[in-house]
Amino acid sequence: GAAAVLAGARAAGIPVFHTLEAHKPDLSDCPPTKRRRCTAIGQTIDKSLGRVLIAGEPGNEIVDEVRPIAGETSIHKPGKGSFYATGFEQMLADKGVT
Repeated sequence: GAAAVLAGARAAGIPVFHTLEAHKPDLSDCPPTKRRRCTAIGQTIDKSLGRVLIAGEPGNEIVDEVRPIAGETSIHKPGKGSFYATGFEQMLADKGVT
């Protein structure tokens, strides 16, 4: 599974970047069309998990099996794409990834 692929990348010294769909608490980075499609975004459905798709909330974390380790980068992205409004392209360039 994913944990085995991640372990292989780490063992091979491949730069690892984690992405996580998450929005700012005020939802200023969440497009209106997305909020209309999923009215749960920003709402609290389960108090133990916090607000849906909000950065820093307990339910908006990477699962333990593939959790980042020291030296790996985590990127909160406001949508499905990893490059829009994230700085990911520059992060890749900084690590020499082309």
